[in-house]
Amino acid sequence: MGVVVVDVETQDWGGEKPGRARAPRLAVAVVYEAASGTYRAYFEGHASALLERLHRAELVVGFAVRSFDYRVLERYGGPSVHELPTLDILEEVRRAVRRPVGLHHSALATLGRGKSADGWQALRWWRAGQVERVVEYCRRDVELTWELFAFGCRNGYIRYWDRQGQLRQVPVVWRCARR
Repeated sequence: MGVVVVDVETQDWGGEKPGRARAPRLAVAVVYEAASGTYRAYFEGHASALLERLHRAELVVGFAVRSFDYRVLERYGGPSVHELPTLDILEEVRRAVRRPVGLHHSALATLGRGKSADGWQALRWWRAGQVERVVEYCRRDVELTWELFAFGCRNGYIRYWDRQGQLRQVPVVWRCARR
């Protein structure tokens, strides 16, 4: 049960071939279990176990989880991931400031550190067979997302830079009580 944080990396971009728009295939997903403080990686062959874990959570936290991660996971069947109790930090910030603010910039403004790479680099690593680098990159994104969520829970806001470069706060009211 409890709160879990998830991030997904893919084997492809889904629509790489002209006329073939489809959901990308799962490379790896990393789940952080807040109650135990543990991380677990799931590869494509264990997508059903990943989905079972997400469906047992009281709250699934992610960054762009509704627009990206769930789109990837829904191809693996089972009960709809869109029905999961979800807090999507990207959606929360976009609703408040009327524009998207990425994980790198949200984390940098709030926590003082950003992402270690980006999704394009993770895809290049995957294709080069550097699976452990992809897992570590995904784990770090989950860690940043968890820390951003925890900061918002403790302080009632997270930060971002506006278009003029001013540091701003986004008030947040999240379900935070249970780990």
